[in-house]
Amino acid sequence: MKTSTTVSSSSPVGVTAQALARAGVVAVARDFTISHLPNDEYYAVHQAKRQLVFHHTAGSHRPDWTVHGWNSDRLGRVGTAFLIGGISTRNGNNDWDGHILEAFPPENWAHHLGLKTAQNEALNKASIGIELCNYGYVTRKRDGSFWSYVNHPVPKEQVVDLGYEWRGYRYWHSYTDAQLEAARKLLLQLSERFTISLKKTWSAADFTVQEAALQGTSGVWTHSQFREDKFDCYPHSHLLQMLNSL
Repeated sequence: MKTSTTVSSSSPVGVTAQALARAGVVAVARDFTISHLPNDEYYAVHQAKRQLVFHHTAGSHRPDWTVHGWNSDRLGRVGTAFLIGGISTRNGNNDWDGHILEAFPPENWAHHLGLKTAQNEALNKASIGIELCNYGYVTRKRDGSFWSYVNHPVPKEQVVDLGYEWRGYRYWHSYTDAQLEAARKLLLQLSERFTISLKKTWSAADFTVQEAALQGTSGVWTHSQFREDKFDCYPHSHLLQMLNSL
């Protein structure tokens, strides 16, 4: 039977910042949950880390639902160490907005890049994946409403218009301010812990496949910089601002 371990800084049982620190975890946001996948869902082997890679889940606002999906699927050891919750597109609930969930220890690894190259395993081992809970691109209907790729409505206030098409789409489910602030704090913590440089000037033009990313160059990257067929992450102006503030 599969089991997992869960502790939360906001759960009824409660875990203090001091207790998290003793466990090797720093509470970098208002809410931080450790909800580790079973050992057969990731590789519990310590690895040196060089890269921090952003993804978005192409799913709902709740990171625990995504982790449950990983634990229930038959894909094996596929997932990211961290996920950051967002705002519900159904009812606007923001209980998970900016909430970080740790799915496995960041010094361990799982597949998250999916490259069809000889470097795939080495790059997965040496990187830490961070998922933003977000649907990605949305489609605008004739009546002005917006719909996700799974045919669910997305409120207009949760949609960003890039003003141009990026990888075929102009409208996107917006990353929230709380998500990006939690991501900023998490990046600073991981950068210090694993000695990964954050210094880089970002622009929308950087959201193309980058040879430096594929070569394992240390730093922050997005999945879309490894693969042309991926939409995570897209060049949201607030994401750029956050990355340039580091």
